Amino acid sequence: MPKSMDELRGLPSHRGQQTPRSVYERVRDARRRKNEWQKKRDEKRSFNNDQYIAQEINPT
Repeated sequence: MPKSMDELRGLPSHRGQQTPRSVYERVRDARRRKNEWQKKRDEKRSFNNDQYIAQEINPT
């Protein structure tokens, strides 16, 4: 039986031990990729939005 509530916190596989370093690295890499993807997406959106506004102002 666990001796305290602290022993029950976290994932069962990680109880009583430190979280593996590779978990942090994977999370960091995934977060970095997500941020880069969001940045590219926002740049595309703003460019397309600018094109649309320019077309509305100056229809050719």
